[in-house]
Amino acid sequence: MKKYLREKVTNLKKTEPISTSNKFWANQSSKLVELILKGDLENFLRWDVISETMLFCDKKKALIEKREISKSPFFKSRYKHLILDPLFGNPKKMSFFEKTTANTIHHLYHMFRFEKNHFQIGASKVVLEYGGGYGNFARLINSISSNLVYIIYDLPVFSHLQHYYLSSSGFNTYDKVDMFPKPGIYCINQKKDLNFIFENLAKNNDEKLFVATWSLSETNIKDRPAIDLLKIFHNHLIAYQDTFEGIENKNYFEDFKTSLGNVTWVESQINHLPGNNYLFGYNGNI
Repeated sequence: MKKYLREKVTNLKKTEPISTSNKFWANQSSKLVELILKGDLENFLRWDVISETMLFCDKKKALIEKREISKSPFFKSRYKHLILDPLFGNPKKMSFFEKTTANTIHHLYHMFRFEKNHFQIGASKVVLEYGGGYGNFARLINSISSNLVYIIYDLPVFSHLQHYYLSSSGFNTYDKVDMFPKPGIYCINQKKDLNFIFENLAKNNDEKLFVATWSLSETNIKDRPAIDLLKIFHNHLIAYQDTFEGIENKNYFEDFKTSLGNVTWVESQINHLPGNNYLFGYNGNI
């Protein structure tokens, strides 16, 4: 898989410019390209570009989240086994429990908070994650749903890294849409492929979940997917920050809620992360 990843990124460097108008993400993409080609992939979760953009590293706040998850009446039956991290990529481990990381606890916390409103993520047949880090949230969700169609749409170099991580973790992972809608994880980075996915999802009424944890709010507003396209999703798991690199997000998400009818919205501040919010949307009443 290392050779395949480096071949993909070498080709990317030769043929495609960094495909984003956001200067922050263009810069991070360029750094990641060089590290994949020249760095130690055995330890990629120690790279600064990863910790600065894709990892939740605050162990004290992760402990707050772990304590809250542990109070759930479903902790033993649903969440306890998911807290384990495969530790692929040599991430920094939690000091109190070396079989997990702050990042995996944080991702499990998203799932826990979303499911507090009586909807289990596993009930979805299709998940589209807009911006997927290195693939850890996808790994978590696919660990509980073996027959899921899961799509991650991201910038090219991040998409290639996701394919590497998830394939190396034992999941059926595709970097093209040729096999769609066969169950598996699709790591895509071309708008034409995203449009193909939207067109096909619109043709069926399978339970669909849209996931965007901070990615929408970190994308220039003009580059975000048209809200009308997201009407095909029954449920929405979103986290966002009030501002990012000069982008004001509150008004956008107010319009977002208004534009998507037949959705019950639950919005809340994340108390231990000031300036950050959860926005959960559910099909029908909760």
